[in-house]
Amino acid sequence: MILTIFLLFQETTDVTWLEKLADILSYSLLIVFCLLIISIYKIFKLKKEIKTLQDNNIKLGAIGNIASLPKKAQTELAEVMAKTQNNNHMNLTLALSYGSREEIIHAFKSIGKRLVEDDIKVDDISEDLINKHLYTSHLPDVDLMIRTSGEQRISNFLLWQIAYAELYFTDILWPDFRKDDLLKAIHNYQNRERRFGKTSEQLS
Repeated sequence: MILTIFLLFQETTDVTWLEKLADILSYSLLIVFCLLIISIYKIFKLKKEIKTLQDNNIKLGAIGNIASLPKKAQTELAEVMAKTQNNNHMNLTLALSYGSREEIIHAFKSIGKRLVEDDIKVDDISEDLINKHLYTSHLPDVDLMIRTSGEQRISNFLLWQIAYAELYFTDILWPDFRKDDLLKAIHNYQNRERRFGKTSEQLS
């Protein structure tokens, strides 16, 4: 099982990322700043969660612009990831300082550089090639995306990867989201017909 949790946004415009985040969430800059501090604080506390991760055989990973995080946070994150790298019961991926548009721009810049260096040809560009240049190159596409808090939007999260994902929306706030709520979402998902762009007749 692979679980990705979205913690921090990534700026993609010339406005500051705090202003961008405030615009997206419709919060005041003070609340946004508090959210950021809470998220970074949790990264600093990751080492205290190593035993829980190890006891449950959970591998911790991260995607996003990790280099933009405070150095101490990067060090703490790298240490926990290294200590859990051989766990195989679940992959827990934190999306840190992450924005999907920024991720796609980063991927295309990398591909463009390879084109300029004549490492690849234009005809080599494919979905598979793009996937290999995304932060999630080591992860499969999303099967189920759960959006809490009654919001009905994606908010710049894994836009490429959720092309055929099932979307599940709930009014439950994320801090109140519990195991039973997750099981309810999974049950809802299991009762859907996944067509991947095809009709029911084409699948039968």
